[in-house]
Amino acid sequence: MLPVFYIFVVQGVESSTEYSVNYSTGESSTESSDNFGSQIGKALPWFIFALIFGAIEFWARKTNAGWPPAVRSALAGLRQPYPQAGPPPGPAMRFNPPPNWPPAPAGWTPGPGWAPDATWPEPPPGWPLWVQEPPTGGWVPPQQPSFPPRA
Repeated sequence: MLPVFYIFVVQGVESSTEYSVNYSTGESSTESSDNFGSQIGKALPWFIFALIFGAIEFWARKTNAGWPPAVRSALAGLRQPYPQAGPPPGPAMRFNPPPNWPPAPAGWTPGPGWAPDATWPEPPPGWPLWVQEPPTGGWVPPQQPSFPPRA
């Protein structure tokens, strides 16, 4: 709709009036003309494009249509690369999906070449996809309360 706005508001509709006098008869006449028709002609294709794309958007939202798989994978390729699918080397780590992703099944670990679904939103900035697994078995140090105990 921006081109239509530009055509009518910025370029505007110009009108002109010509006055003429017939000196032999003494009659005067005026002729007015404007370029409204040509401005409509310039704006009409843009208006039609906007209606077509608006109808497509309405249909896609109403039917919950998604992108075809080939387009989805191409769009996923445009995203910033995610860390390796496997945990980083070092202590035991577990996959930590962001809160705006579906929860991962217990004990699930992404395999090599895994990438999140292209329809999932980006993780929050700085979200760690891998967190250290708490130690299992053996002695676990007691947690200190963050406030003094009541007497």
